[in-house]
Parts: sequence; C-alpha cells; structure tokens
Amino acid sequence: MVVKYTLKTPIAWGEHETVTELTVRRPTAGDFRGIELKRNVEVSFDDMLTLASRTTGTEKAKLERMDVADMTEVYKIISNFISPSPQTGNAPSDCWPDTPFTSTSTE
Repeated sequence: MVVKYTLKTPIAWGEHETVTELTVRRPTAGDFRGIELKRNVEVSFDDMLTLASRTTGTEKAKLERMDVADMTEVYKIISNFISPSPQTGNAPSDCWPDTPFTSTSTE
C-alpha cells in the first residue's frame, strides 16, 4: 500500500531539481531498525526523518529541507500505517507498552 503526498512547499534541491510529491509506502519491520518507538507511535524528529527517508526512498538530506508542516503530514501518513487499532473492549488495556522500546537488528 502506498500514499502519494503533494508537498505544500516543494523542496528545492540543487539548481535544477524540485521535489513536489512523495510516495509513502507502508513501513516494514526493517524500517524500524534503530528507531525508538514510544506509545502512540511517538518518535524523535531525527527518527521521523529516518522513517520518512526509508519509506519514501528519498535521501534524508533532501527531507531535512522539507517544510515542518509537510514533514508532520508525511509522518501522520506513516503513523496511520502502524497505529494500533482502537480497542474494542476485547483486548487487554496493556497491549501497547507505556515504556519505550528500541528495535534492534539480528543480522
């Protein structure tokens, strides 16, 4: 699954390149290597950029020039892919830990 997002403020890159749209794919488990994920899918801004780079295939250096409003929207797209489903009353209330965890690679 992918979502195309049109930037509100295009990213100027070099003299001849402008990024106007990003295609965000559903993240894989590997995209979270080294990312500290907290309750409600909260991450640091640097981790947000890393996830955006990994899920869009866009260099992190380009994304660092993205307008903050656009970055927030791109991260909302990513977090919608991974947010836990709303509870129905059948799941235990502690199914998502309060404590942060960091993914690690077993490679």
